[in-house]
Amino acid sequence: MTGQIQPRSAMPMARPGMPTASLATAQPTMTPREIWAVIQRWFKWIAFSAVIGLIIGTILYVIENRSRPRFTTVAFIHVLPQEEKDPTRIDDQAVNKDAQYQFRNTLASQLKSQGAWLQDFLRNPNIIGDPTTNPPKQPLAWYKQIKEGNWLNKKDDIIVRTDRYFKKHLSIMVDREANLIRMSLRCYGTSQKGDGVVILDEIGKIFQSKLKSDVDTKWFGYKSNLLDKRKKILDSLETGPLAKLKDLRTAYSFGNLSGINFRDYIEEKMANLEEQQAALQSEIARLKSDVEFLKNRAESDYDAVVREQIERDPISAQMRQQLNQLDVLLSSQLASFGENHRRVKETQDARARALNDLEDRQKQIGDIVRQSQYIQYRENLESRTVELNARKEQLEAAQKSHTELRNARAEYEQAETKRDELQKQFESYDTQIKKIETLMDNPDVTKIALGRPIPPLEKDWPRWYIHVPAGFVLGLMLGLGIAFLLELSNNLLRTPRDVMRHVTAPLLGMICDQQADDETDGVDLLQVVRQAPYSFMSDNYRQFRTNLR
Repeated sequence: MTGQIQPRSAMPMARPGMPTASLATAQPTMTPREIWAVIQRWFKWIAFSAVIGLIIGTILYVIENRSRPRFTTVAFIHVLPQEEKDPTRIDDQAVNKDAQYQFRNTLASQLKSQGAWLQDFLRNPNIIGDPTTNPPKQPLAWYKQIKEGNWLNKKDDIIVRTDRYFKKHLSIMVDREANLIRMSLRCYGTSQKGDGVVILDEIGKIFQSKLKSDVDTKWFGYKSNLLDKRKKILDSLETGPLAKLKDLRTAYSFGNLSGINFRDYIEEKMANLEEQQAALQSEIARLKSDVEFLKNRAESDYDAVVREQIERDPISAQMRQQLNQLDVLLSSQLASFGENHRRVKETQDARARALNDLEDRQKQIGDIVRQSQYIQYRENLESRTVELNARKEQLEAAQKSHTELRNARAEYEQAETKRDELQKQFESYDTQIKKIETLMDNPDVTKIALGRPIPPLEKDWPRWYIHVPAGFVLGLMLGLGIAFLLELSNNLLRTPRDVMRHVTAPLLGMICDQQADDETDGVDLLQVVRQAPYSFMSDNYRQFRTNLR
């Protein structure tokens, strides 16, 4: 059964009573024994393919390791809390982790949108070099490679090449727990080993400067608005309350407009005039009574000795002087303490006693004194009356001036109140402007802090323990695939199952060749069922007998 047979039509030898279960189980599938047989037949080819794959993997590792090793540079960006902090406060702020994680993702998205910083990056002299410096600064080997390009992107602009390179080799990741954004850049070639540090450092600086520019633009608008408001308030102060206060101080320089606990000179003048008027009124009243009294006394006749005695009497003069002092003191105390005060009553009692003493003394010295006193007191009464009228006119003028000053003081207080309100608003805006300036000068205003890129200590690709085993495995799989492909495409009959692939009619059974069954070696084929009951050929005979039944 090792020869090649031709396909033939179904023969009418199938028995109607044959069970269909045997047909269902007789599908052309490979058993582990057949698979192992295929591997044994193709072992040399499979081993050769595995060795070739091992050699190719080793060669590729050596070539890539020498010509194009890959170095990965890593840099971290520390992200600060998103909330704006008052620069005048030093306490810590509570941070929402979800909001902060979303803020980090937003910054990472801005960093990934390379159009925002790519052009500035390609104009950086640290990347493209600067021949004007001494010594001239050479461009990076990475930039030279991008500028030269290859046969696939010769027609592309350098910005397109750089953008394509970064999209493929620049990785930006956000850590959910730590406040970090991780940047990693893969560079190829030994000459580009240190270029990743410069590239990531410049990318971070450009991105930070972009954020600083955006923040300055935002806060500059706020600051300009506050400056305009502050200028308007300052103009209102200068043209409004301050000008009003200056005019009032100039017009009423003699008045204590801003005084709260002190009396101005008009009030002092009015008080003095009122005191003088009260004293004059008291004195006039006293003089009127004295004149009336002396008039009655003067109408009577007195001798010259008595009149002379009255005129020269020192005691009467002293008593009158004392009485005048008491009157003045009483008037002062009445103006200061009122009528019911103890000192006023004591003074009144003392005055009454002094007056009684004087009257008693006058009665003692005679009528001549009364006549002379009558004339004197009458003249004094007239002079005091004239003086009282003058004091009244002065008091009315002072009261009028005081009324004007009081109105001016009310206007002054209103202007001061308005000035204080505007000054508070001015100070509030000025404080906000200073806070914004402090915030703009704060190095943390961009909400990021750049970390120093970590230079690669060794290459991360290629790896011999990946290339060599991968070449071996791929070669082995290729050898196995070719071996099984050739086996499955071969139509030679080597096993009983090969018959089912070519025969379309139902079969009673198949007897394999003796060489295909190792257990039949040295056994009589006529007695194979009895001598080798567990052999494959014996099983074929039993299956054939079962199908005949």
